[in-house]
Parts: sequence; structure tokens; C-alpha cells
Amino acid sequence: MNAFRLLGFACLLFVSPAFSAPATVAPSVGSGASSPKADPFAKWEKEIAAFEASDRKSPPPKNPILFVGSSTFRKWITLSEDFSGLPVLNRGFGGSNFPDLIHFFDRLVLPYAPKTVVVYEGDNDLAQGHPPAQVLADWQIFANKVRSSFPDTRVIFISIKPSLKREALLPVQNQANAAIRADIGNRENMIFLDIVPAMLDPSGRPAEKLLSSDKLHMSPAGYVLWREKLGPLLRK
Repeated sequence: MNAFRLLGFACLLFVSPAFSAPATVAPSVGSGASSPKADPFAKWEKEIAAFEASDRKSPPPKNPILFVGSSTFRKWITLSEDFSGLPVLNRGFGGSNFPDLIHFFDRLVLPYAPKTVVVYEGDNDLAQGHPPAQVLADWQIFANKVRSSFPDTRVIFISIKPSLKREALLPVQNQANAAIRADIGNRENMIFLDIVPAMLDPSGRPAEKLLSSDKLHMSPAGYVLWREKLGPLLRK
């Protein structure tokens, strides 16, 4: 091969795309990005579906007194006995908070057209770091949904209870309770049931006898107290 042919071949290698070094491949859009967040409400699906299956198997009372909220209600296993003769229906679930209750409103409240809704939420919200202002705002969303769906339905909100496990949260619990009480004062056919004073001992601490061994949930004596406070309102 003469010098001219060698020079031509070298030039071809230099300019031809076929012989160029491969370009750096840019990362695809989203490469390295975190995966989509899990549905925060999916953890309750099994429990909500169980309620719906129960309704299909045994139809609930028409226009019931509907209890909705967190595990303080779910663990109230004597509810039907405590309010014998009243059409009570317990739909408390897990360690729920207000956003959970709002999310499942169409499945937990709407189908029953309740005469009365008894609510216990806010306890877990504060423990999860939601500020009192957020608890108030979420209560208002829930209350407005009830009122827009059922103009004549009565709503009873049971105040966030004191407990030994969450004793450090008493100040923010008091703030949230005061804010919700004030809001309910401006609403028709809604009641704020303040359970706090009756659940404190003479020193002002949460009464141990009213709490279960976990220092958070209610003991049988605690539920007796709630029955005595709530019963007259439900029987009106």
C-alpha cells in the first residue's frame, strides 16, 4: 500500500461516523429517581373491605347511630350491649386519623345515611405530628362532608382523650379540643362531648384505672364512663 492510500485510509477513520467513538448515553428521564410513593390509605383496605363484606352478609340497621374513628372505637367490643335498644353501628378502624376517615367517607359513612354520627379522631393525628390547626382543618372537612350529604344528621365529637402514654401531648390535645369545641359552637345539630375532665385523676393526670395495660387505650372502666357520658345524648 503506497503512502497516498495509507493517508486516505487514515482520514476515513478520522471523519467517518461509523468509526467514531460511541457517544456517552444520557440517563433516561427519571433514571435514579425514587419510586412513586405508596398509597398511604392502602393499609386500611382490608379492614374497610371487611366492613363491606359484613354489610352484604348481614345488612346493618337503617339510619344507624354510626361510630367512626380510630381504635378507641374499634376496641369498644361492648358497644351494642352498652347502648342496648339503639341502632348502633361500629365502624372504628385501626389506628386511623382524620385524613383516613375523610378518604374513606364514601365507604364508611355515605352508604348508611346515619341518623347520628359519633366521631373519635385526632388522637393519632397529634401523635403523628399533625399540629392542632391541621386537626381542626381536617375536622372541618369531615363535618362539612357530613352536613352536605346529610343536612339533618346529628354529629357528636368526643374530645381527644388524655392517656398516660401520650401525657406529653396533653397541651396540644387541649389546643385541638378547644379549637374543635369553638368550631362546633358555630354549627347546628353538632355536639362537642368533653370527656377530658372525667378522665383525669385528682392530681390532673390521666386516670390509670380508665386505661388499659398499654396506657393508651381504654379499660372496661373507661368504656363504662364513656357509656354514662354518651348514653343520654344518644337517647335524646
